[in-house]
Parts: sequence; C-alpha cells; structure tokens
Amino acid sequence: MPSVQFVAFQTQDENIHCYYNYKCKKDLGAIPAFNNIISNLLYILAGLGIFLIVRFTAPVENEDYGLHGDVSLYYSLAIVLCFEGLYLDLLLLIFNEQ
Repeated sequence: MPSVQFVAFQTQDENIHCYYNYKCKKDLGAIPAFNNIISNLLYILAGLGIFLIVRFTAPVENEDYGLHGDVSLYYSLAIVLCFEGLYLDLLLLIFNEQ
C-alpha cells in the first residue's frame, strides 16, 4: 500500500520528486512522518483481518485431498503482518527524529 500512495502522489504533479521519506513527510503535531505511519497501519489492519478470518472460519479436515485443520501457519502470518506494521512505524519514528 505505501507504493500505491507514492504513485498516487507522484501522478498529481509531475514536478514533485519524492524519492526519500524526508522529502514527502507530513508532520502532525509531535508525530513526524504521519503519512508514513498511516500507510503502515494497513499492515496491522491486514494482519487483524487475516486473524479474524482464520478465527471465525471452521477448518475442514479432508484426508482425501490432504487438507488438515491446523491453522497455526495462518495465525503466524497474521501476527507477522501486525508486527511488520508496528516495527515499520517505530523505525520511521526513530529515524525521522534524527
């Protein structure tokens, strides 16, 4: 999603060259690079969405097709997406303050 935000921003005006985070950052009060934080929240929302889909979808066990009911891999994917969004936000906050 951040790449979609970048392309949409670049197509609005051809004279804007926004290659680095510090050139296009938009501050909101004490939070630097607020636009990057919003775009990384989509990772967290995607992780929560996957978690809810896996939680409320009943696993189907079918030995004929090799399907089994273990959904731990899907839960780990959801957790990793949430942590990716969280740590990308923390990384942006730390490096934009320097």
